[in-house]
Amino acid sequence: MKIRKLIFRFCAACFLLLIVAAIAIWVCLPADFEFAKAWSDLRRANFDTATAVKDAIIQNDQDVTAIGATRNLPLFNLKLSRKDIAHFVDLYEKYENRTNPEYGTAYYVQHNLWRNCELEYEGKTYTVKVKSHGRSPTHHRNGKYISLAVKMPRGENIKGSRRFSFLVRDHFTPKKQVVFDIADEFGVLKNQEELVRVKINNWDEKLYFFDRRLNDAFMEVEGRPSLRLFSYSDSIESTNKSSVYAGGEFDTVKCRARMLKTLAELEYPESQHNAIADRFVAFNQAIVDRREDLLLEFCDLEYISSFQAMRLASGLVGHMSRVDNLYVFLDTANGKFYPVVTRDAWMAKLQPIEDGSPELFVDIAGPWGQPLFKMISHNEEVRKLAYAKLFNYFKQNKDTIGEKHRLLKERFEKLSYIGWATVGLRRSGLLKDDFTTHNLRVSGYFISTSEPKVKVTYNQNKVLFEIRPWSLSPVRAAKFTLATDRRTDIVEIPVMVQLAVREGEEITLQPVQARTVKAFGGRIDLTKALADLDFMTAVKGEDSQRFMRIHSVLIQLQTDKVKLANGAVEALLYNGITNEVIEAVESDVLFGDFDVSRFDPPVVHEPPKPSWLKPHTNLRLELAARKVTLRAGSYELEHDLILPDKTKLVIEAGTKLKLSEGVSIVSKDGLDVLGTKSQPVKIIATDKPFGSIGVLGDGSSTSNISYLGIANGFERWVDGTYFSGGLSIHYNGAVNITDSVFSNNTADDGLNIKYCNNVTLTNCTFRDNAADQVDLDLCKGTVDGCKFLIQELKDANGDGLDLSGAQITVQRSQFIGLPDKGMSVGERSQVVLADNVFRSCTAGVAVKDLSSVFFRDNEFVENQVDVDAFQKKTMFGGGAAWFRTLPSELKVFLGPKSKAFTANAVGVFDDLFAAKEFESPDDLEAWTSVPSTFKTKPFWRVVEVPSAEARKHLLLRTVQQTRRQLSNDS
Repeated sequence: MKIRKLIFRFCAACFLLLIVAAIAIWVCLPADFEFAKAWSDLRRANFDTATAVKDAIIQNDQDVTAIGATRNLPLFNLKLSRKDIAHFVDLYEKYENRTNPEYGTAYYVQHNLWRNCELEYEGKTYTVKVKSHGRSPTHHRNGKYISLAVKMPRGENIKGSRRFSFLVRDHFTPKKQVVFDIADEFGVLKNQEELVRVKINNWDEKLYFFDRRLNDAFMEVEGRPSLRLFSYSDSIESTNKSSVYAGGEFDTVKCRARMLKTLAELEYPESQHNAIADRFVAFNQAIVDRREDLLLEFCDLEYISSFQAMRLASGLVGHMSRVDNLYVFLDTANGKFYPVVTRDAWMAKLQPIEDGSPELFVDIAGPWGQPLFKMISHNEEVRKLAYAKLFNYFKQNKDTIGEKHRLLKERFEKLSYIGWATVGLRRSGLLKDDFTTHNLRVSGYFISTSEPKVKVTYNQNKVLFEIRPWSLSPVRAAKFTLATDRRTDIVEIPVMVQLAVREGEEITLQPVQARTVKAFGGRIDLTKALADLDFMTAVKGEDSQRFMRIHSVLIQLQTDKVKLANGAVEALLYNGITNEVIEAVESDVLFGDFDVSRFDPPVVHEPPKPSWLKPHTNLRLELAARKVTLRAGSYELEHDLILPDKTKLVIEAGTKLKLSEGVSIVSKDGLDVLGTKSQPVKIIATDKPFGSIGVLGDGSSTSNISYLGIANGFERWVDGTYFSGGLSIHYNGAVNITDSVFSNNTADDGLNIKYCNNVTLTNCTFRDNAADQVDLDLCKGTVDGCKFLIQELKDANGDGLDLSGAQITVQRSQFIGLPDKGMSVGERSQVVLADNVFRSCTAGVAVKDLSSVFFRDNEFVENQVDVDAFQKKTMFGGGAAWFRTLPSELKVFLGPKSKAFTANAVGVFDDLFAAKEFESPDDLEAWTSVPSTFKTKPFWRVVEVPSAEARKHLLLRTVQQTRRQLSNDS
């Protein structure tokens, strides 16, 4: 008892001393002391010391007892042998040993090998492989707990991942959760981290983050399967995550060679190597050359401006910029590059540096720079849109964002005892870390501050409007009027307008434009002459500083009806982001003659013929704003027809196009084909297969195609975009194809559509295309009255309609003689099948990978199997089939993870149809589970493709049946 009393008294005394010490520190600290600023200053002044302090905090922090169970977090039980434990202890001791040259990182990487163990999760035990996470695991340890990488057995996954990591909770600062929240607000791709409990053997539970690997499989699970990552081992310590230039020397030849080697290591088809390598070399060269004017050729404006707004709102600096932490994906559906926010993001406070910019701090703070991020900061189109998004975000959230992010941080801080101390410091006022509100206010200051100087010089028939905007936001003219020599009724006045921009000693002239303004009652309104002109201060250089720029606009009147007179000049400016009126800090008005020699003569110059037009003098093309119309006629194309960005191709009725081998047409704002029943549009090959008809969009583009016949196309890479079909349509808001025929295309798909929320295929025929007849990826819509059939067998693996991540209704359609599957439904698709016919297919309908298919009144005739439900991809699960009624003769095969159900009452199914709710029902009481009716091993899933001759013999009967059926139908 005495010993217990002594221990208690000792602890009480220590606690009292701690309180006294805290009070003493409180009294002695300056009134304006902030822990956040002190830490930032320490990290800047002595990075090694700051790292040592952070290591000490992580190593001594502890999870609050039983907090994981209290919050009902998922539990993982990991069984490690004594040898495993000893291995990891020894591995870390030698990794952290910097005195012995035989140890350190080299030893760690060489000996960090996979070890077998058991993992239990949700009542199921898996035999998995584990090893220490990372090549250089900084801050990935708390005492005996280390971050671990896990590899699941083949065919198994947890949370959609076969490979994942358990990262010690201490590795994550709560501010990273704020960065992730801001990324979500701006729609930026990011790491997915989930807090879980891990219990190793009989140790106490430890909080970890379940970390899914950021790779191609991750993007497929997230619904962006066309985003691809190209990484390679950079050294024994690190991996180049993206093959994107991140600083240092650059050699085009070496870059290309390295890219080709990477593609070979990743086992990409050799036919794709050059196209992908070309895209990366061009992008990296643009970064090296600091060609911010080329940025939007490689990056999507909408996404990259959101990424930039997120960087400024979170003060994103440092660690994420390192080559081994920089994740940039290539979207093979549009050839654009997408940087991703990772757990290595560091949040910081922007500094309002005089004559600086909000970009200045995030571009130069921290020990690592990032040329790509500077390229983004310097592009003016990106800046304008990013500022607008940032301004609107602050305007909508300024009263709530600070509290929201405080609660988010404290939710994670309260997981540990040191975290509770952080909560106390914040509530006492010693810790002021509302970085989001601070950063938005600093950005808002730069965005809203405009100090333009204006000079107007004019005489009887010309005006020189000069402005030095000294504004990061665009300055625009709200009103610009001058006096005239006589009073008139409303009269239209033609004018010639030309802009000259001066940066230092360099002057850039824009082409002369013809515009029309109005004069009335003794004044002329020249506001329209300045329309669409943004006057901005440049952001340039290594430090993203403001760069002086002077804009001069020469306006010349092309009339004798009125002349300008000496009188009052009205000039009203406004901020193009905030829409607030701006007062010029200086203004000067002069009436008299002036020199215009630096400008072109007042004539509208005929713009030079675009380079993309030069090989196509034989085409009758009509050019308009954002549209090119191909007039009716018969043409042969021997060269690619690649339209400019934001430009739609329209093909008139009766047009016939013959394309030479490999030649492609690419439209970049949708495609309209105006064929009619009497005058269809035909696109065929001259001899050998042409490339592809590729159609891109920005999500709002539309394509309307009627009476098109397209045959003998192939596939093609164009500027980093992979067009996999005879006709390929990507990122269109709506696609409507009617009464068209797709036949004998030798590509991966006859028709391929990706990322479209409104697809309608009506009365179309898809016949004898080499592989899949139609492939719809990440689409929503309807297929009605279409035919999918094979008459001339070319490939044993072709599907009629292949769906991935789609929500599609298919009705009144026929699937006949398909050598693989009539329909293949995968990757979480939700599909309704009503009143369709599946005849003479190897498998009528395949339901895979967490997809659900609802069947009503379909006919299945002479298929080897009618419905085949199974798991194909590791990151998904099985499929589910839902029947209104289940015919007794239907051949249904269910794989181990797949299920089938029939409604207990047809009304239950009909209610789903009426409500258009086709996700798997949560309540299964109204449904009855259906077992497999087809017990034979699934021999129809061909592992090895037989020879062409063998395939012909194997499916000869199917082809003959198809022909007979078509003859009967006709």
